[in-house]
Amino acid sequence: MSSDLSDAHELQLQAFLRFINWKRRLHLQEILQCVTECEDSKISPGEMYSSSDVTAVLETLKEDLQKYASKEVENAYHSSALLVKLQLLQAQQSDLTITVDMAL
Repeated sequence: MSSDLSDAHELQLQAFLRFINWKRRLHLQEILQCVTECEDSKISPGEMYSSSDVTAVLETLKEDLQKYASKEVENAYHSSALLVKLQLLQAQQSDLTITVDMAL
């Protein structure tokens, strides 16, 4: 079995990889936005903060980042599952059988 893709499939793969790269850059921008929003809403230039103040700010930021990361990982998993489902449906419609090896 050859592992080479047809030209059409190679183009589809490249388009998918561009999409994934775009999503990664978008996620990084959104993470930086979380930090910026925390900075803007919780920290005032020239102010002195106690250890408990800093801990509270960091805890808020941590919670926001955890919520965001959890949502984005869930979206990525759902997207991957949808892609596998579509491939399996296409194979089924062509009377083909595909097996997915999930072994690491």
